[in-house]
Amino acid sequence: MISHSSGSNSSTTDNSSNSISPSLPWWTWVAPLFIANIGTWLSLWFKADPGTSLWYLPTALGIVMVYWWGPRALLGIYLNAVVCAPLWDLPWKWSFLYALPETIEVGLSWLLFVKLIRRSFWLPDLVNTTQFLLFGSLIPIALANVYLVSQLVLFGDIAPSTVWNNWIILFSTDMATHLVLAVPALILFTKSMTERGWARTNSEVVRLPLLPDDRKSKADRIFILFTFISIFFMVIFTSIHDYWIVYGLLMIILAIRYGVNIAIIASSWAGTLALLLPHIMKNQLGLPTAAYSDVFIFNLQILFLCAVSLLIGRATSDLFNEITERKQVEEALRASEERLNLALTGSDDGLWDWNVQTGEAYFSPRWKAMLGYAEHEIPNTYDAWDSHLHPEDKQRVLKTLQEHFNDESQIYAPEFRMLTKAGSWVWIRARGRVVERDHEGHPLRMTARTQTSPSASRRKRYC
Repeated sequence: MISHSSGSNSSTTDNSSNSISPSLPWWTWVAPLFIANIGTWLSLWFKADPGTSLWYLPTALGIVMVYWWGPRALLGIYLNAVVCAPLWDLPWKWSFLYALPETIEVGLSWLLFVKLIRRSFWLPDLVNTTQFLLFGSLIPIALANVYLVSQLVLFGDIAPSTVWNNWIILFSTDMATHLVLAVPALILFTKSMTERGWARTNSEVVRLPLLPDDRKSKADRIFILFTFISIFFMVIFTSIHDYWIVYGLLMIILAIRYGVNIAIIASSWAGTLALLLPHIMKNQLGLPTAAYSDVFIFNLQILFLCAVSLLIGRATSDLFNEITERKQVEEALRASEERLNLALTGSDDGLWDWNVQTGEAYFSPRWKAMLGYAEHEIPNTYDAWDSHLHPEDKQRVLKTLQEHFNDESQIYAPEFRMLTKAGSWVWIRARGRVVERDHEGHPLRMTARTQTSPSASRRKRYC
């Protein structure tokens, strides 16, 4: 028996690109100013100390815009911050400086996540999502708000004793808006934006269905609706601090069962309600930041649960995708096998597929029938083939096979006799080749088609 050592290493890289229009619409230069301005007016309802808010939307909106439209969005974000500085009880003469922190935060997020580590901002997998939370959110938020608080203290807008309270509120506020606004917008709407030519990406954006195919039943929809309604009433009638584990369990269940889309929608719903509704109901808006010290602990718990549900949902969707892709590959292989069997059934050709290393082989039903055997009567091994070779032909056939292994011939094409079940000899014509080799050129796998050759004995021609 002929044997060879192994050592193959193969890798496949899929980097399909999506051809996007090289130019964006003209209004992408103007829209950031107006969108950021709308976010500012919505955020003013939750103003605390000068320059501080419980809910600041322009930065989250800015991240979405700068990811979709590039650095051009920074101009509108900066101009809006300049114009709106007095609305936050900040002196107009320093507005050009007060506008820098949020512009820095948005620009730094784009620079770190998109340009430096070159990740996909529509967060197509767990790696991109995790790195966005670090490089697109945590680091830019922390640095920008350190600068903002330092500037507020330097200009006398807040007392030095309130620095920590202000920074902690600003930090949690930006993290909250990133999780409940920026992340859902990037995941859910980037595909639609690129299809309309309203956003630019450097690779194909794949949009996941809202619900996995096998989780769209009426019971699933009722459960999702029930969970959302339950979260709403829990926020109204219970303490967030006492029941934060229940919030987390509900969101984690949604993330595990339905994947990232439902996870981020649930996170946005729960996060928005838990962060804002208690203050509105208790009329706690407009108080100094020191009044919100206990609330920050609650907010941090909610932010943690939102982040966990996001990561679990993303991991679940990745698993769904992997299972779906594997099923598609299996179906394609099954269809290919069916086509091959159909082709072989309709012809007189037999087929064998040999693992040269292990000696395992596949002999088609037609190949076995050539020798008069049923499919189960011959084992699928090299030894079974070797034992049926005619003794007078064996040396010549194995020499031809070895020459092909040594790359001395492009095709393995001998004619030889094989023993039938009835004890007679039948002439076989084979035609095959090595289809896989290791890195040293040793054969790993070989396939061939065979036919009976009744004229070979008369012609006496050996390949």
